[in-house]
Amino acid sequence: MEKNLTPAQSRWKFALKLAGAHLGVSVLVAALMALVVFKFWYPYPYDQMIGGLDLYWMVVGIDVVCGPLLMAVLASPSKSRRAMWTDFSLIFTIQLAALLYGLHTVSLARPVAVMFEKDRFVVVTAAQIPEQEADVPLSWSGVERVYLPEPKTDTEKTRDVELMMKGIEANSLPSRWQPDNPAARAAITAVMHPVSLLSQAYPQQKSMIDKTISQTGLPAEQLGFLPFTNERNRDWVVLLNRNADFVGYLPLDGFSVTSLQKKTAP
Repeated sequence: MEKNLTPAQSRWKFALKLAGAHLGVSVLVAALMALVVFKFWYPYPYDQMIGGLDLYWMVVGIDVVCGPLLMAVLASPSKSRRAMWTDFSLIFTIQLAALLYGLHTVSLARPVAVMFEKDRFVVVTAAQIPEQEADVPLSWSGVERVYLPEPKTDTEKTRDVELMMKGIEANSLPSRWQPDNPAARAAITAVMHPVSLLSQAYPQQKSMIDKTISQTGLPAEQLGFLPFTNERNRDWVVLLNRNADFVGYLPLDGFSVTSLQKKTAP
């Protein structure tokens, strides 16, 4: 059979064999990168609430397709070994650069901290950290839970107003963050709302709410919730147990629920 192949058929058979192997390696590398991105940087619900992953998928998708395609076009058994390795090196270099660019872009938008702030949790991304604190080490292995104390003196309040006028939120300054602590947990449990309010405010979402409550393994009476937000998305809540641990998430606007509670309160 091999002897009956035309030169063009022989070339394509050779090229498609290399392209198939290249595709397998490309898919494996993309899968490993996706594991890092979604396990450590964007675990649920951050992958859904923050966004910014469309560019990553586009870069990875194009990369996985174009690498093997270039291999199929350039590979030929008639080329010298040196010429083939030159082609392969060029393809791998272009492909690696594209993958690293996609990974770098996603890393800039990764969530690095989730903090309790007065009556809500705010997710802060690496891109929100201002230049003056760019040298502060940020988490690469998950979201750090922190606490932002409220300003207590007039000087501190004036400082925060001045920062806001410059477009800098106090919660984006790692120097202001304090580690999670029992006092912060007590403050959280003091302001969290009963989960029963969610079903009252969103009766059409009751099945989703009940399912999420069931997945916590705790009765609804032992759970509370608070708004769970970032600078672009306010439509999430986090479920908390009596120790203020995160036990579940729901894509619902918590501020609407608390506003409704205030209006109906006697």
